[in-house]
Amino acid sequence: MNEALSRLPLLLVVVAYALFWGWEALAPRRMMPTQPGRRRGNLLISILSFVLGGITGTALLALATWTSERQWGLLAPLHAPAWLY
Repeated sequence: MNEALSRLPLLLVVVAYALFWGWEALAPRRMMPTQPGRRRGNLLISILSFVLGGITGTALLALATWTSERQWGLLAPLHAPAWLY
């Protein structure tokens, strides 16, 4: 149950993105000259951006956890209280 709830925001974003992309494909606000690859190119750029953002966020979270476990950082040499960092 918890795993399903933790994946819900990702699923919601993907479903909403697909819904809006399909809506625009079926009923565009303004007609564009025929450029067959433009929609696919825009979709690929969006997917690439989404994936790179996820990878970057995951890598930063993993790096923060790794440095915290080894007590590295700017405040570690100061022997500051634990609540400070």
